[in-house]
Amino acid sequence: MLKMIKYDFIRNRLTIIILFSVLGASELLFLLGIAGLTVSFTTLGILGLFFGAAIIYFTIWLLGLISYSRDLHEKCGYMTFLVPVSPYKIIFSKLIAGFLELLLTGAVLTLLAVLDMHLVNSRFGQQLSIINSLARTLNTSVDQVWYRIVAYFVAWCFNVLVLYAFAYLATSISALISRTTGGQRALSVVFMILILIVYSVIIDKMPTIRTGSVTTFFAAITQRLPQILLNIALTTACAVGSGYLMDKKISL
Repeated sequence: MLKMIKYDFIRNRLTIIILFSVLGASELLFLLGIAGLTVSFTTLGILGLFFGAAIIYFTIWLLGLISYSRDLHEKCGYMTFLVPVSPYKIIFSKLIAGFLELLLTGAVLTLLAVLDMHLVNSRFGQQLSIINSLARTLNTSVDQVWYRIVAYFVAWCFNVLVLYAFAYLATSISALISRTTGGQRALSVVFMILILIVYSVIIDKMPTIRTGSVTTFFAAITQRLPQILLNIALTTACAVGSGYLMDKKISL
């Protein structure tokens, strides 16, 4: 499975390098603005970092879907599923690769955010940190705000992961029903919408865990634990279902 994960990383490396290059250019603009007190550079840099981060996350998710769809429809994918590895391992490797890409991207963006806020505070000689502002607004400590942010990010990664799995299952079912590329894509959208409707209903029925004030990271992550566990279970079930369809039902 490690070789399959490495293969997915290599497959997407060029697109990810280009995206992070754009992010690097935005960071350079921000640094130039801070160094020279040029407000326009600083503003452009902040906007570039914000929108760049959003685009990178969306692109990573999209690359995972394109990779699986390509494996179903193109000759390279045909060869992928002919290797002496079970379809289950191939699908799980794609999910793990996508999840690791999300985590690594989040770590890089968090590091940039912390460094940039430190530079702003050092340059202007006052606390301009968004985190400090949030702490004052919520009448809590900076550490507690960070606990909530990190817990939200971890839970969000699992949310994206389950969307991967839903899309894989929808694509697999559509490939089983239709033999034309256009028909498969149309059915994939329909099945994805139906799955998301069912998922939203389940989420509304999920219990919440009350931990009182969030004084530790464990307390922050515990509040989101039911949805995280649900997402892990659904991801596993969808991956197993997709693997079964690839192994037993779908003819490439």
